[in-house]
Amino acid sequence: MRIVCPACRAAYRCSVPGPDAPLAKASCTRCGATLLIDTETGAVKVTTGPPAAGPERGAAEEPEKTPGTVPDRIPPPEQKEMDYLAVGYVVAVLVVSIVAGFLVSRGRVGDFLSSPGKSIVRWVKRSEARLKERLAEKAKDILPFRERARDPGNLVKRGYRFYRKGEHKKALIELDRAIKLDPKNSRAYFWRGRVYVKTRRYDEAMSDFKSAVKLDPRYAPSYNNLGWLHGLKNEHDEKIRYLSKSIELNPKNGWAHYNRGRSYFIKGDLERALRDAKKACDLGYKQGCEVYEKYKHRLKKKPAPAEKVSKESGLPIRAAARSA
Repeated sequence: MRIVCPACRAAYRCSVPGPDAPLAKASCTRCGATLLIDTETGAVKVTTGPPAAGPERGAAEEPEKTPGTVPDRIPPPEQKEMDYLAVGYVVAVLVVSIVAGFLVSRGRVGDFLSSPGKSIVRWVKRSEARLKERLAEKAKDILPFRERARDPGNLVKRGYRFYRKGEHKKALIELDRAIKLDPKNSRAYFWRGRVYVKTRRYDEAMSDFKSAVKLDPRYAPSYNNLGWLHGLKNEHDEKIRYLSKSIELNPKNGWAHYNRGRSYFIKGDLERALRDAKKACDLGYKQGCEVYEKYKHRLKKKPAPAEKVSKESGLPIRAAARSA
């Protein structure tokens, strides 16, 4: 049965004594009032008598729990403190184990056993110093996004990556920005020239390669591209000049020997063409080996130059000189 104390409104649940006891007395544990309970109707009255020494038959039990009340069992503060101490003890044991293992690997067990506290402190300080050094090195390599976006070298790298992927429009955007920020960046001009070659903008490509040559006269690939572009225009003297400079900087460039030999062949200089083709073949350039046989066969068929004849004797000049 559920009852409510009229004095303090505390709610209780109590057992019904039975039909033999229509009335029951109880004492409110909150305010101490003596209650008279009608077991049939559940009516509760407060009597004026003093509080009972103890609950009689049908006495009220513990107050009814309502939402928001304090739980039955609260862990004592000492238990939480013991938990923190246990965690701290485990951490300390782990640190000591790591330090001991490190010192054992370095052969410094004696120092640890003689003064473990000082050994741990020294190890922690050294580890902290090494960590700071590594973080400082990483900080130098990692620039903020805005700084990376304004770094010409980084823009050239981005342009090169787009060039390799065939994304020529994006490559031009990056390389244009690099040249705008650093007009003396020879690699930016070179790779923009390569993008122009891929997009068949040959005049602009030639202009960029010439700029790259002025800024870096020791970069052989720029001369290779200039020679190739002059070859497209059938300007073989210019092609030979640029490729000769490339070969001077990089004598092991089989491609340059092969292409210079082709220009010599077109100009009718079979001996130089054969020499360049042979060199390209020796350097492992397969097309050089193919044209070498062609040039050699053509050189064998070349007619010998006609000998000059003396007007007086009618004999070749060499024979006339011998007879005289």
